[in-house]
Amino acid sequence: MKVNAKTGSVLGLISFISYALSFLIGYDDESGNSFLILVKAGLILVSALLFVISSYCKMSEKLKAEYSVLCILILVYQMVLVFCVGRTIVSIRYYSAVLNSLCWIFAAIYVFLRFRGSLLKWFNGLIRDRETLFLAAAAFLLSAFVITLSAEPEGVRFTWDSDTLYGSVYAMDYRSLYDVKLTTFHSHVSAVYIHIITLLKLLTGDIRTAFFILNSLCIAAASFGMIFLQRKLVPGRKKAEYILAGALFVLSPWVCGLSTYHIYDYYIWCLFPLLICFCCVNNWIGFLIVGIMITFSKASGLIVFGSVCFGVVFVSVIFDIKQNGIRSFNRIFLRLVSDVKNWFFASVAMIFFVFFKLGIDRGTQFEDTRFGLDISHIKHVLKLYLTANYLWVFCILTVLIIISLFVLKNDNFGELTKKTVGIVLISDLIFIFFNCLCITYRLPRYMDSHIAVLYICGSLMLLSINRRKFADALTVVICLAAFISSFRMADPVTMMLFKKFDAGKRNIVDFEKTNTPSIGDSIICNREYYSYEVLLGKVLSYVISDRSDEDGILFSLGHEEITWGLSGGRYSYSYSENKSYFELFYDTKINGLANGLPGYNMGDPDMIPFEMRYIFPEESLEDALAPGLTGCFYYIYLPSVNESKEQKIYDDHTVIDEKQFVYRGWQMNCIKFM
Repeated sequence: MKVNAKTGSVLGLISFISYALSFLIGYDDESGNSFLILVKAGLILVSALLFVISSYCKMSEKLKAEYSVLCILILVYQMVLVFCVGRTIVSIRYYSAVLNSLCWIFAAIYVFLRFRGSLLKWFNGLIRDRETLFLAAAAFLLSAFVITLSAEPEGVRFTWDSDTLYGSVYAMDYRSLYDVKLTTFHSHVSAVYIHIITLLKLLTGDIRTAFFILNSLCIAAASFGMIFLQRKLVPGRKKAEYILAGALFVLSPWVCGLSTYHIYDYYIWCLFPLLICFCCVNNWIGFLIVGIMITFSKASGLIVFGSVCFGVVFVSVIFDIKQNGIRSFNRIFLRLVSDVKNWFFASVAMIFFVFFKLGIDRGTQFEDTRFGLDISHIKHVLKLYLTANYLWVFCILTVLIIISLFVLKNDNFGELTKKTVGIVLISDLIFIFFNCLCITYRLPRYMDSHIAVLYICGSLMLLSINRRKFADALTVVICLAAFISSFRMADPVTMMLFKKFDAGKRNIVDFEKTNTPSIGDSIICNREYYSYEVLLGKVLSYVISDRSDEDGILFSLGHEEITWGLSGGRYSYSYSENKSYFELFYDTKINGLANGLPGYNMGDPDMIPFEMRYIFPEESLEDALAPGLTGCFYYIYLPSVNESKEQKIYDDHTVIDEKQFVYRGWQMNCIKFM
């Protein structure tokens, strides 16, 4: 049996849609509806069968090799799935899950055997390409270096959204691997991200290890994607120069500096260079896989991937018109409509909206999000997107690459480079335009693909400079400055343009927002936020080991009416909500606050329960003292940002001791008094 290439692509498209829709029919529905069981089983069976049939289309050797790699990925995924939950799904007779594994293991093995010759040819060619192997080894070592830096001695911590995400994943079991309704988070269609984390949790038996592994894979994707993308776009440079171009991104505050931040924002901008690399080499299977991983991990992921897809189509139209003239537009339009690749792009958006409307919990909403024209919001977005943490350097380089490519028409670049830069710039303009109109929290970590776009264009500009000694020296300087800023804000422009507060031993940048959430969420742009978390853990270690059951713990960490710094956005309450006591657990494994809701840690011998009482700015110290406690009190505060209630303690109470704790420039004090 032989089918033409277009028919095979259509079959592949239908296979993908069928399999994706099977995830809308989940475990809970199946438990009471035999018809839904049959529908889900039918979708799985049809999708696997169509995948096999699509492999009979006329393919190039390159596409056959790509199909073989895809089959290997499917096999690895299914074998891990069987290892993690195989015994469970067989014991409970979860037949559609069993069918899922059997169908796709068979389909992947069959197609792989058909195309194994093409894969061997590709692999042999790769082995003979010494430069590719050298760059791959360098990318691996570069990512390994950053991963090692991520393994901080205090362990993997979670803060803000990642703490709530931790709590969500904590409750996940095998069912979430087969039901998209269980793999959503805060109205984000985060099915892929949570699916991966849950699978890793089941595989390793530990949530912290699962998050660490995923972030490590993200770092590797950023390293490989950036290095090989730069080599493709600017051929003929030395191997060391490609490695240096990749190091610009991987050692930046956005990758190295936030490698301890476990959330899908980090995941998206790390995967973006790999997405563009696949686009650049016309590997549409890889492009679609990475695009799906981005789209179904965060609500804005659809904007990221969709804008790139639009850029691909738009740039191809522009170059076709340039070559064939405007009179050929009808023919170009017909070719676009008949190109199955574009229907793959559209299908991702369609499936996203189906998941969004039918798959997520109807009770969750984007409460703090609206669309409109707000000049102050737009100004803040542009200031953040153009300047934050050395982004102004890469904005300048991006402007220069635009001039070099499209005005001066630099001979170092070919048509592929112009097309690729055009795609990423169009996607970035759409992403920025969307964020200017979408009025929500404006934080550094919400910039997603914009960060990667600037580093892609900036690296291209540095590689295109003909005076190589000057260019290499400039690249090294920028790389070192950005690497230092991974641990401590060293950007003078950012320090000048944004608000700052004194953390005790140095100033911390507070990326001001158009609304007023807790201050801690706006300092996440490098590892300084992590340093604060470690410092809080040091203070709590002292208090937990020193206190008795009759003692009370008080804290005051800012002038604002909303608390911050207590391991997650779920601990951010305003005074008007009348929330002051926090039931927490101290985790002896990491010497700091335990993650997740209190109920998760009940009965764990490594968890020590305690209560903390937040003193809001409107409250007096006496109002905050619990009348039922007869022992001592521990008052934890940041000296420079609290309401100076410590003086009241010295005036009206007996101070037993005051200790000062310092970590990487942060200072926190604790007064013990009666």
